[in-house]
Amino acid sequence: MTADKTHRPNIIFIYSDQLRADAIGCAGNRVVKTPHIDRLAHEGVRFENACISYPLCTPFRASLLTGKYAHATGVYSNHFPISTDQVFLSTLLNNAGYCNGYIGKWHLYGGPKPGFVPPGKDRPDCDHFAGFNRGHESMRSIFYRDSEQPYYSRRYEPDYRTDHLIECMESCIAGQKTGPFFGYICMGPPHFPMDMPDYWKQLYHPDDVQLPHGVPNPERQREVRQRSVQREFGSDATLAESSKIAQRKLPVGEAETEAEIREFIAHTTGWSQTSAITSATFSIGWIKRD
Repeated sequence: MTADKTHRPNIIFIYSDQLRADAIGCAGNRVVKTPHIDRLAHEGVRFENACISYPLCTPFRASLLTGKYAHATGVYSNHFPISTDQVFLSTLLNNAGYCNGYIGKWHLYGGPKPGFVPPGKDRPDCDHFAGFNRGHESMRSIFYRDSEQPYYSRRYEPDYRTDHLIECMESCIAGQKTGPFFGYICMGPPHFPMDMPDYWKQLYHPDDVQLPHGVPNPERQREVRQRSVQREFGSDATLAESSKIAQRKLPVGEAETEAEIREFIAHTTGWSQTSAITSATFSIGWIKRD
């Protein structure tokens, strides 16, 4: 990365947490309204057959920031700190003259929650940082900048994180560092616990929900769950995880009805849409420099 930096585009890397690929309009969903995502797809390139090599939060983040398979980064599971003696994307971009900003969840600094991530080798070459190590509190969250001073926000997390990204972009453009900028923003939605402003919950009606492929037959689902409890927990249902649907817990082995599934999807689709600029798993935007 040694070419003339004046010919390098500005880059925004948008990462959403657990957003299904079929929960966006450009992927064929006829109900959900995601105009900004759809515009990104229309004006850019959409990878329709991309697969995640390690579908777990910390290992996948390590892969994205190093360009390696998860096992090669040394991160095999959540809450493991990443080894800092390897090359990061931010370092390559910084060496190429980019002003780097990282916004949101880091989750590569071990177990601290929410956790201050100190500047330096533990988050290399981040000229701007407004985030935390791990956790999901969308309506009452904490973030840090370059010191252990926590900042508490009652604003909805995707809203103020977007403001932080804009702040980073404006700061880079204003000349704190010459050259193009790289903005990496990690949105929490639609990761559980799916907390959101009430108006997002009313966007879609359960009857209009497009059920995803693979929604099981309730009777079949009940049978499979009962066998699973018997095999994994010796038929002790108190040890197994219960459903989180409809803000109530179903007895283990009892399947959700189609009506409950529709209600749950309708409720949480608004939550997915709140990261209105995000795409399935992640998006990369190229911004022309004038």
